[in-house]
Amino acid sequence: MVRTSIRHGRFSLTGNVQVAVQDANPLLLGMPNEILSMIVDHAGPQAFPALRLTNKNLRAIANKPFAILNFSERKHVQSLHSMEALVEITAHAFFGIFVKKVIVSAFRPEVERARYYAVDCGSYWRPEHDRYCMDHAPRHLVMTPEQFREKLDDVFSNIARISHSVSIGICVKPLGCYGSKSYQLCVDLVEDSLKRQWYYTDREESFTNYSLSKTFQPIQEAAQNSGCEIQGVKIEILGYAVSHISDTHLRSDIRTLMKSLVVSLSKPLNLDLSLNYDSRARPLVQLRYDHKTATMDLSGLEFGDRYYNYTNYLKKVLSCLLAFRITVLNIQDCWFDGSEYPMILCSPTLERLTLRRVSLETWHFDRNFWSSLLEEFSHLRGLAHFELQGALYEFSQPKLDNNYYFTLSSGQYVAYDWKHTANFRLSLSDTDEPFVIRGEDVPARIKSLAVEVAQMEANKISDIETHGRVRDRYVKMLGSSGPGDDEAGVENTDQSGVANTDQSGVETTDQSGSLGIIQRAVTLVQRWWRKE
Repeated sequence: MVRTSIRHGRFSLTGNVQVAVQDANPLLLGMPNEILSMIVDHAGPQAFPALRLTNKNLRAIANKPFAILNFSERKHVQSLHSMEALVEITAHAFFGIFVKKVIVSAFRPEVERARYYAVDCGSYWRPEHDRYCMDHAPRHLVMTPEQFREKLDDVFSNIARISHSVSIGICVKPLGCYGSKSYQLCVDLVEDSLKRQWYYTDREESFTNYSLSKTFQPIQEAAQNSGCEIQGVKIEILGYAVSHISDTHLRSDIRTLMKSLVVSLSKPLNLDLSLNYDSRARPLVQLRYDHKTATMDLSGLEFGDRYYNYTNYLKKVLSCLLAFRITVLNIQDCWFDGSEYPMILCSPTLERLTLRRVSLETWHFDRNFWSSLLEEFSHLRGLAHFELQGALYEFSQPKLDNNYYFTLSSGQYVAYDWKHTANFRLSLSDTDEPFVIRGEDVPARIKSLAVEVAQMEANKISDIETHGRVRDRYVKMLGSSGPGDDEAGVENTDQSGVANTDQSGVETTDQSGSLGIIQRAVTLVQRWWRKE
């Protein structure tokens, strides 16, 4: 019966796995390891714990995937119970070698304040003494800094004896870390109280104690003192409570944290940073570098003079990364104001460069053009692949007499987008597909593209000045139509009240008679030339 089930792929090791395997023990003992490995793979991760408790044959096969799944990245909180468990895992003769990354939550609730923390039940306040927001058993209390350092020394001493290398990191939210169940209510109350500003108090603010630098520095020092080689660093500053970068204490803590991080960057290592703002309009800030593949990914960074900006705290980190070899660079959802392009963009070792949804702040559309940035890229002699998609020119539009205006050096013109901050899109094709240059002479072809884009930018300015208004949101070749809303026939009205549309098939006052025929012929020739 067991053999038939295995042959037809119906042998399931989930559910009553122990009973099924016990019945099959005589047969399993004689099976080769290859068959046992197939059984373990078919059972899946959920069955690993049960498989390890059946017999020594299956335990020997299931131990490795079980260890990789559960011990390669360990996330713990700063409680005695959690850190002692980490010490035991790293000291284990078999499982200790699988611990590759140690991450500790920076959440440190103050017990005395938590003891008298009021609980909001929606329609009324419960008495302050009616409920505690965390488990006050000694094993779940937050350790003192001295106790924390002592446990860290034990952890990394164990790792140094076995594998000699490790990745370190911190996270903010404790939920999901080992031993964090006692913090569940505590975290929920803090997050909820911060979102409801009408009962925000100083007591709640100090109760929300996220010690970023005071958590990372002891981890870093313990790893270095043990002789462990730090292979990588992972930092996650996520969550509503630490998203207010305008807070003075948080800014100071992040600044200190980044100084400590720079110390680890004295040699190439893997880096994974995830940071978030309190504003929904701003994307998540992510910086990742893999030193083995020399690949860097940047997302959500704002290079420039914006006041509350994580990028300002990452300047020294980026300078350190510039000293490392970077062959692949992927950038998306980033913003450059032109006062400083990240030097990483011009890394001489770059072989592959991808830009997606990158905005350039152009002020009055008189500086920081894409043609200038493309000109910089043309000096990357080793570049073999260049990809551009969603290139934007960002600018502000003043509002006067209930109208938004686009500003040029020659004057103000009625805006296309009815909002304060708007953008033009660089249209290099009639579709939304990425514009790709690869193969031979990529730098020379980028230089030619820069010249073409410069002409497109000049045409855009001329078109606005000629018609006295902004007709669409695309910087494109004369006569070509950009993808998106313009092709759908979005109607625009100039200052004289005459309706005009783009080339969507609707007749316009500017393209009637022989003039329209000539312009359409020019468009067809230009498209043919660009395809060639």
